[in-house]
Amino acid sequence: VSFGIESGSDRILKACNKKSSTEQIANAVTLSHNIGLKTSGCFILGLPGDTEDTIKQTIRFANELPLDSAQFSTFCPYPGSYFFDTLMKEGYFNIDFDKVEDVLVFWDRFSAYTAFTKHLLPIYSPESVTPERLKQLQKQAFIRFYMKPKHFRSKMYRIRRENILPIARSIIQLFCT
Repeated sequence: VSFGIESGSDRILKACNKKSSTEQIANAVTLSHNIGLKTSGCFILGLPGDTEDTIKQTIRFANELPLDSAQFSTFCPYPGSYFFDTLMKEGYFNIDFDKVEDVLVFWDRFSAYTAFTKHLLPIYSPESVTPERLKQLQKQAFIRFYMKPKHFRSKMYRIRRENILPIARSIIQLFCT
């Protein structure tokens, strides 16, 4: 079961018009886990109003829940969405949609997983968090979640011997660059 959790901060959940609290989310995830369902959580880092503290709170929340997997995306307001339109009106994005070159360069930046790229930064970051710092926090979220002994051990048992070295190289490259 995949849960669209978004944030570990009740203030941010309310600001995003989510109709659930962190307590309700924790209860639903725990109940699902306790009856034997595999659980996954989807989190968004850098939502409007987020601070470094609320992002870290979200990362802690993800690690406290009995989740089998988690996704940590950065907030990416796509064209046509309420947030994109609002940010355009506020002058956050400087783009001329009549210029093909502008659109192509701009569209290339729409990635919710910039932690996995060398050259991209999040297209949006809240006022109190730089894009560079948001990218670091996203990488930290994945590392803290997936390098917990419970997760790491269970994944290692599934790897075939001949794949261990290439996987180790990939992990080192991802987390050390």
